[in-house]
Amino acid sequence: MIAATEITVVLSSNGNSVIDRLHCESPLTVRVDNSGSIPTLMIVNTAAGPLSGDEFSFLLHIADGAQVRVRSVAAMLVQPGPSGDWSHFNTTIQLGKNSSLDWCTEPLISVQGSRHRSLTKVDAHSTSRMYLSESLLLGRSNELSGEITLRQRIEVDGRSVLDHETQHGTSALLSLGAHGPWRHMRSAVSLGEQAAIAPESEVSLESVRGVFPIAQSCSLEIECATRSTTSQHNHETFR
Repeated sequence: MIAATEITVVLSSNGNSVIDRLHCESPLTVRVDNSGSIPTLMIVNTAAGPLSGDEFSFLLHIADGAQVRVRSVAAMLVQPGPSGDWSHFNTTIQLGKNSSLDWCTEPLISVQGSRHRSLTKVDAHSTSRMYLSESLLLGRSNELSGEITLRQRIEVDGRSVLDHETQHGTSALLSLGAHGPWRHMRSAVSLGEQAAIAPESEVSLESVRGVFPIAQSCSLEIECATRSTTSQHNHETFR
């Protein structure tokens, strides 16, 4: 299956952020919640997927001065299929001048037997603000994970400030045994004044968390845990 969703958020003449374009293809369906002062995009999976061989793309363009939140109603399961091919999910985010994005979706779950590659690319302006949180669950309950590769690339004013890739699988060097008991992974990138200016770390029997300033007004937070964490660290993107 090939599916593409494209969304454009603009600033209206009265100063409100509004959805200017919304094109969705199943299963990447998006519903808009306008109950607050800032629109919230709710990602709703309307079909199974991604499955083996699927090619999904998600494009979000936030124009100058516009603000938006992105959430999802449920976790997304990456599942195997009869072909055994890799599935792909490419997310592209474009942030204009003085725009703001608060992205915090439910986990991506790697189901045993699946093979998946995910790429998130952000093209931001130096005046834009962002909190982008993505999480991964390695396998369902009492289940091994599939093979999965996650890559994030962040560019600010055309300059790369982050380009990293994480691989997980069933081999000895990629499985849980190679990096401890952690099944839940979370990666969050902050841009703007809310970004950390000094490194932080937290270690417990259930989780390990680190925050790393990686460029001016840009920081990366990594968290690994034995179970899903509900704690929301400071990510006040909108002020």
